[in-house]
Amino acid sequence: MLHAAGFAAGIETAPQEQAQGGVASQVSSGPRLPRLRKPVELEYPQIASRAGLEGHVVVEVLIDAQGKPQRTIIRSRSPRFVDLSDAPVQAAVMRASFGPALDPDGKPMAASMRQPIAFKLQGFEGDHSPACDVDTAAHHPPEARALGAEAAVGVLAKVDETGRVDSASMTVVGREPANARMFDKAAKAAVVQARCRAARRMGRSVESFVVLEVPFKIAVPDSPKP
Repeated sequence: MLHAAGFAAGIETAPQEQAQGGVASQVSSGPRLPRLRKPVELEYPQIASRAGLEGHVVVEVLIDAQGKPQRTIIRSRSPRFVDLSDAPVQAAVMRASFGPALDPDGKPMAASMRQPIAFKLQGFEGDHSPACDVDTAAHHPPEARALGAEAAVGVLAKVDETGRVDSASMTVVGREPANARMFDKAAKAAVVQARCRAARRMGRSVESFVVLEVPFKIAVPDSPKP
């Protein structure tokens, strides 16, 4: 299990998702996934902690037949447009000690495994991050709609203790596709009008940041019934 040291934050982890390289998922006998031998300290990214950001990362690690990690790659993250935790996660995994995977004959072999890691701020039961319901239907840029263009925009925004978005705090932190700048202004306009639930920390509503993924989709009309 990967975990964080200290009192500011904690990191919860789930079991590895899958292994590659021909290693099956049995762990009692025969083929076996790589195993983490002892806990690894993993500090909560300071910038994310100060901003009140939470999320999760799925990291894939290649482990050799001696149980040593050889390389890592981030397979997914949430929020996907912000990589605040990529570097500490990869560094921690490379410091870890693993029991190697076993082939069907029980012999050590190199294999890859994927480990999901959740970043959660410590607090009271019932604490949560801010959440927003963003409606983009009325904000799709007309020029983009005319071209049939769709996109997703990542917006970092501050949500106050009443659930109101601070328009001056908004920053575009990512786009897909990366050149979809025509959606930036529309994404911010949609976020300003979003209905948000304020973050809750230590049993009370507080100001916090959130990274919102703002999608712009063109609805396909239903086919007429025969």
